[in-house]
Amino acid sequence: NQLENSNTDILTPSPKITVDLNNPISMIAGLNQKTIHFSDLLATDSTPNNLPVAFIIKSLIDLKTLEDSLNILINRHESLRTSFELKENNLYFTVQPLNQVKSKVDIFDIEEQSILSRIKESSELRFDLSKAPILHSQLFNIKEGGHVLFLMFHHIVWDATSFDIIKNE
Repeated sequence: NQLENSNTDILTPSPKITVDLNNPISMIAGLNQKTIHFSDLLATDSTPNNLPVAFIIKSLIDLKTLEDSLNILINRHESLRTSFELKENNLYFTVQPLNQVKSKVDIFDIEEQSILSRIKESSELRFDLSKAPILHSQLFNIKEGGHVLFLMFHHIVWDATSFDIIKNE
């Protein structure tokens, strides 16, 4: 009975928005993304928004399967297909269509004693936020055996929740 007497405008559904997933989608970035982008512009000699993740892998690796797996993740998560651009004094983000953004894994053969310095060096690489994916992926083949898969994301598209989701995938 209360529902019948209440303001019916509250119950009016929002208009449907149709999105064509075959074309890029651009929108004005949110405040958090603008703040991260601004801090990235200020930090010309450091990379405070880089978020590195390393996985030790002891089994054999098929590079094509690894790259295909990363590309499946990129297709599944819009944030990994997102790029950013300043236009008319405003920050816009663009989500690229499915299957339009690919990740390439860079491969390095190194000695185990060099792994930490190499990861530190790789984690200081800057991102070009205007190009998706905002992800660097490297595979370090350790001469003594095993591998380290090093993934680095930018905080503008990645956070702790993202890490938990993708780690499980």
